[in-house]
Amino acid sequence: RVSDRERYAIEGDYYRQSEKTYGMAIDAYRALLDLYPDDTIANTNLGVLYSGLEEWDKAIDCYMAILRGGDPIVVGNLVECLQAKGDLGKAEEILQEQIRRHGESPKVQAALAQIHCLQGQTELAIREIDQALASAPANLDYLQGKVQALALRDNPAAAEAEARKMIQGKNPAGVMKGWGEAAKLA
Repeated sequence: RVSDRERYAIEGDYYRQSEKTYGMAIDAYRALLDLYPDDTIANTNLGVLYSGLEEWDKAIDCYMAILRGGDPIVVGNLVECLQAKGDLGKAEEILQEQIRRHGESPKVQAALAQIHCLQGQTELAIREIDQALASAPANLDYLQGKVQALALRDNPAAAEAEARKMIQGKNPAGVMKGWGEAAKLA
């Protein structure tokens, strides 16, 4: 016999496999959260479902309920929802808080650079990307943010040069992005 918590988690996981049964998955996760409001997995899974349905406020509520733990997946999902909703100021605030709490992180800095690009603050974006690269020089995936910032500054030659650096990386997805960015700018 399984507990109610386990039953609702199993039901939510099962029903979220098909868009046709998202409603039942949401009901299952809600029932679990009625019993255990701080359940990280249920809040995350429910937030992902709401994001997929573009119900940004509900997704944000799920992620905010568990943000204090600083889980990078939760932070990333929350920032993505805030960006989709157009609340760039709140997204930036959350990322800055993560840096204050946990120190500088290349991933957080890259996300912050993306926010700065969307705000039109390309100089700040480039600075954040350069800091991310200084902390993780082998991860050339962060260059995509610099490519975008340079392109926004109407500097296609510099953007193309950075995109070509991505091609030298070890991550196949990053290499493909680099080729794509270079092709767009060539």
